[in-house]
Amino acid sequence: MVPPPGDPNRPVAMSVEERARSWQAFVTDQRFDAPPRRSRKVWQRMVVGRFVVYHIAVLFDPPHGDQSFEKLEVYEVKHGKIVAEYDGQYVASGRPQRDGRR
Repeated sequence: MVPPPGDPNRPVAMSVEERARSWQAFVTDQRFDAPPRRSRKVWQRMVVGRFVVYHIAVLFDPPHGDQSFEKLEVYEVKHGKIVAEYDGQYVASGRPQRDGRR
């Protein structure tokens, strides 16, 4: 039973869309198997002949921020269409890593 108007225990009125968004956020936070939220940011795009190379960062929201990484994605394009995709190497700073020797 909903408390009468003016009662401090009465829920706040909200639209159907707003209620659905809050419910979805609640359900997502309660699921233990929910994948972490992530976004992709393109640092650099380079076109070399028929190849397009993207240097991207995959950023995870906290508490999974330490799982963020950078990588290269290479696409082969012919006549305006992607004909092949090569999953590139993971990079830390965009530069090759040295083995510690000088």
